[in-house]
Amino acid sequence: MLRKLLGKKDKADKEESIDPELSQKIFKMDLGSMRLYMKSEEAQIDGLYLIMQKLTQPINDKGEYYLKADDMDTKKKKAFELVLLIAKSKKISAKTLEGIEKFIQIHKEIIKEYDYEHKEIYTDRLHKSLQTAVVNLETLSKIHQRLDL
Repeated sequence: MLRKLLGKKDKADKEESIDPELSQKIFKMDLGSMRLYMKSEEAQIDGLYLIMQKLTQPINDKGEYYLKADDMDTKKKKAFELVLLIAKSKKISAKTLEGIEKFIQIHKEIIKEYDYEHKEIYTDRLHKSLQTAVVNLETLSKIHQRLDL
């Protein structure tokens, strides 16, 4: 009761607030479909969060993730570009930012290896996009605070 008055939500409340149909839809998508979803008008804040969850949560008991070191280079590149697209989105939330940071930490070796093999700079681009997303989120929160006053 006190949590609801103070605006604090526990983990169970957050899980319930996400539309189950959206959750099911996102978890059935491949990287191309997720990119199309991101560019469409129907993209939602929770959808971005669910995409980052799909990319950062283990997919089985062995601790394997959606993106693996032995995946094709095109799949890796699509995943990196998708994360960059999410970071640039205006519909980003704090929990999505945490997902981006977790993605970078989990896949640090894959990103470095890809950069080395293909002469790319995804390590730097992902870190810069994370910083930009933090600034965008802070700006949005300041705007909301001004509007609430």
